[in-house]
Amino acid sequence: MGFNRSVASRKMLESESDIKNAALGLLARREHSMKELVTKLKSRCCDEDLLENILFGLQENGYINDQRFVESFLRQRVNQGFGPKKIHFDMRGKGITAEMLDFAMQEQEIDWFELALETYRRKFRYEDNYDAKGYAKRIRYMMQRGFDSEQTRYAIDAKEE
Repeated sequence: MGFNRSVASRKMLESESDIKNAALGLLARREHSMKELVTKLKSRCCDEDLLENILFGLQENGYINDQRFVESFLRQRVNQGFGPKKIHFDMRGKGITAEMLDFAMQEQEIDWFELALETYRRKFRYEDNYDAKGYAKRIRYMMQRGFDSEQTRYAIDAKEE
């Protein structure tokens, strides 16, 4: 039998070093927001006050940085072809404020209309179905990806020209 990593990583975190190692292990894989780490580790931790103290210590030492997380997550989601509404929704669930995300979006100077067009072209590259049902499907897809109606219309109109 192989080693089941998920079972081994689910042990209760009782000591300060256990909690710190678990947090650093998560951070080694990717950036996390403070809220994400609290959520992931709270159920495995015996002492929530100790958990918060350790995480705040890691934050003070620069291991946890919500702004760095926002920039990383934003780049990842843009590269995956998601629009601003979906990104805002996802970030809210990770404890990130709209102001922090808006600042990161301005810093990266994302052209949401061009991203919508690129996402649309990638998805509907080979489809030529322009009936009402096909049009509704395209709009639904773009809206689910987090683009607003203006960005969606721009992508559909530009592709059809």
